[in-house]
Amino acid sequence: MDKRAASELSLKEKGDEHNPLNSKLPHHVRGILAQGAEYTETLDQSIDITDAAILMAADGYGDGKIIGKDRQTKSTVIIRVSETHRSFLFAVDPDAQALFEEVNKHIKSINLERGLKHK
Repeated sequence: MDKRAASELSLKEKGDEHNPLNSKLPHHVRGILAQGAEYTETLDQSIDITDAAILMAADGYGDGKIIGKDRQTKSTVIIRVSETHRSFLFAVDPDAQALFEEVNKHIKSINLERGLKHK
């Protein structure tokens, strides 16, 4: 998105039962679960854009939905990845420095929880 100077991106792909999408998402999820942030650092520009979009949504940047079939049970499976909002209560007329410190504390907590490494 940075490369294209986009502030918003919408993607939609659809395969069919006999010709499903080529996705490495399960591989990437297993890598993230096993290695955490270390795995995401190894991802390069070759990751498919839709796989990257779903991973970003899972990290709290946007939303996504995956619909597929369970190979064993043949039932439809829906996975929803939605934005995660954080909120907190603070004084109605806050001191600017105190508000900054509280917001900064929450942002640092989210970064630690999600293994984010923002510049």
